[in-house]
Amino acid sequence: MVDLRTRPNPPPPSPYRRSRGPLIALVVLAVIGVGVVVFLVANSDDEAPPAELATTPSAVPTTGPATTLDPDAATKAEIIEAYRQSYDAFVAVASDPSGDPEDPRLEEHKVGNALLATQLGIRKLRDDGHVLVVTQNERNPRVVELGPDTAVVEDCGIDVSGVADAETGEIVVPAGPAEGRLVRSTYRVVDGVWKQNSFKATEQACVPPGS
Repeated sequence: MVDLRTRPNPPPPSPYRRSRGPLIALVVLAVIGVGVVVFLVANSDDEAPPAELATTPSAVPTTGPATTLDPDAATKAEIIEAYRQSYDAFVAVASDPSGDPEDPRLEEHKVGNALLATQLGIRKLRDDGHVLVVTQNERNPRVVELGPDTAVVEDCGIDVSGVADAETGEIVVPAGPAEGRLVRSTYRVVDGVWKQNSFKATEQACVPPGS
């Protein structure tokens, strides 16, 4: 017969045994995802796990959409700027009653047939006592072909212009409708400078960007 008064007290429960269930769950969830572990630790009623399990996971680096740089971007920008300056020079001379067809500003941006056609057009205005009147000028040039020393520019622009008497200002040729028309120009390098070699205002209608 065992004397219950002398029976040794049972050993206290092991802390490892008491926490075995939550630790096993943490290990399993750690394999699934560290973020899930952190969430469960924050909402658990059991004693806190070791500090290393409760740390916030590092942010996963992300990358944005891949972009491709145009190696010819600088050259195209130079050609587009030459195109705009060429057109501005023509308007400045043609709209001036004393504008000279031999104005050096025209030669800065044009050569060959483009220069000749521009000079002839301005001379015709002067001979008739007329000036160009521009009421709307929207240019949208873009380089569509590019070689080592040649290029092609297409411009879907809106050019609303007419012709007026240089002395009275009376309109003798009214402006056309504000419609997009495609203009095609060729360029070539002359002494290191991009210059317009030819241009043609086509009858092809187009829709300018943003319209």
